[in-house]
Amino acid sequence: PKQRICLTPLSSKACKIHGIDPSVLVERDHASFAQRDLDPEIQSMRYEAYTFTRNKLYQLASAERSKLDAKANTSRDSLSLSGHCSVSIVSSNSGREATSIENERKRLEKMAARQKRELLRLLAFETKSQEIMTKMKNRKEEQEKKDAQLRAAKRRREEAAAEQARQREIRKKIEEETEQALARHIAEQKIEKDRVIQLEKSRRERELKKKALMEEKRRIKKREEHRKHLEKTHEEQRIATEEKIKRREQKERELNDKLELKRLVNAQAAEEKRKVARRRIENNLAARRRNEALKRSKLLQRQANQEEIQNEKDRQRALLLRKQKERSEAIERKRKQQLELTRENERAAKLAAEAKIQ
Repeated sequence: PKQRICLTPLSSKACKIHGIDPSVLVERDHASFAQRDLDPEIQSMRYEAYTFTRNKLYQLASAERSKLDAKANTSRDSLSLSGHCSVSIVSSNSGREATSIENERKRLEKMAARQKRELLRLLAFETKSQEIMTKMKNRKEEQEKKDAQLRAAKRRREEAAAEQARQREIRKKIEEETEQALARHIAEQKIEKDRVIQLEKSRRERELKKKALMEEKRRIKKREEHRKHLEKTHEEQRIATEEKIKRREQKERELNDKLELKRLVNAQAAEEKRKVARRRIENNLAARRRNEALKRSKLLQRQANQEEIQNEKDRQRALLLRKQKERSEAIERKRKQQLELTRENERAAKLAAEAKIQ
């Protein structure tokens, strides 16, 4: 990019002598050559070419400036030593003008030659840049062809993989259908086996229930017979007790009659004694009655105790039967668990066999 350059008179003169554009002496970094859609390699080449040209022209301009500076110093020394020579200097102005024209012509020729060299170098640079871009384009096209080939190969691989996957799916489906058919056959066999087992179980349960019902009937009959026997025994004991009480009462009545007869005989002799005797007799009769009532209550209590003992035995027997039933149910549950464990083992063996076959 163009920039405003501030030069000293000697530097400007040195640039004019050699036909150097001062703007090409400005120092630029690599980033200043960046452009949109410009290849980094071309950017680096432009930067290197500019740096090389700048350094060369800068050295040339610096050398020329040093020469001009030396000449200026020499001219100033000559003017200070020979001030009287001004007339001769004026007379020689025409010769210096001719020399200046000649120098300007040489400078223009040098500038034209330098510009020509610069144009040739720029042309070579652009040619080389075009070659690089052509190579890059060719490489890009080759890369695109390779990418297209890779995509085509990838597509073919994907199609082959898809075909293989489809074949695997077909084989897997066939294997699954075979396994399902085998599983259905095994399930049917298991269902038939379970049905036979269930029928056998139902038959055994019916037999057990029938036996339990018969046993329960026998127990009820036995318990009823025992109850009737106890009632009969109690009735016989009651009748015997009543007979004893009646005989005792008869004897007491006979005794009372005798006593009463005796009392009547001796009534006149000992009225007071009779009264005492009567009270004693009455007391004895009351005591006897109380004793008989106590004995009767004890007998009834004993009968009630026997009945309670019998009821307790019946409860114990019912509890024993319930425990036997629970034991039978526990045995049945254990048999079911063993049957389920056997089925699980058969299923595991089947899976192991199928895995081994696969």
